[in-house]
Amino acid sequence: MNEEPGERSSRLPSHIITFRYDENIKRRARELFLNKPLSNSHRGVDARIIGAIGEAAFEEASKISKVSVARVADESTAADYKLSSGALIEVKTKERSVRPQVGFEASRPQYNEDHQVVDFYVFISIWNPTKVRNAFVEVAVLGALSRVEFEKESYEVAKGTTLGSGRGAWTAMRNVRIEQLKGLEILREKA
Repeated sequence: MNEEPGERSSRLPSHIITFRYDENIKRRARELFLNKPLSNSHRGVDARIIGAIGEAAFEEASKISKVSVARVADESTAADYKLSSGALIEVKTKERSVRPQVGFEASRPQYNEDHQVVDFYVFISIWNPTKVRNAFVEVAVLGALSRVEFEKESYEVAKGTTLGSGRGAWTAMRNVRIEQLKGLEILREKA
C-alpha cells in the first residue's frame, strides 16, 4: 500500500487499499492475463487487461488483509477466486480517468448476473489520468459486498444513464455507491 497522505478524500471509507501501478502489479497482471476478448464487453481484450490488473491488486490487498484466497478463474469468467470455505469471489474492475470519489458507483454489468453466481463481489478502480491506452497510475481496492448485500443494496442502471462520475453507462448494470462497500475483512469472516 503506497498511498501519499491526503491523496484520497477523507469521506471515502478508510478500508480502501491503494497501490501504485508498479512492476509487482504489472508482473502479476501479465501472469493472470488471458489474451482473448470478452464477448460481452465493449472493451474487447482491454477488458481482460483491466481485469488482470484488478485481480493482481486484489491478491496483494488480500495478503495485507490476511484473507487467504485461491484462484479459480479460467476462460469461463464464472468466478475469479474462492475462500477455503468454498465461497466464490468475483473481482469487478473499472478504469477511471479520476481517482474514486464519494458518489461514484461500483458496477456489475447485467449480462454477468446469470452466469456469475458468486458469494462475494470485490470492486477495484484503476486510475488512468490520460487518454493514452493503458497508461495506468494507481489501483484502488474499493471494498467488497456479499452477493446477498449487493442484490439488496444495488439499483438498476439503464444503458446510457449518466452515472455519478458524469459518464454514461455503456450497458445495463446494477450499481452500489463505493461508500457502501465494506473492507476485505468480510471475506476473512467467511473463510
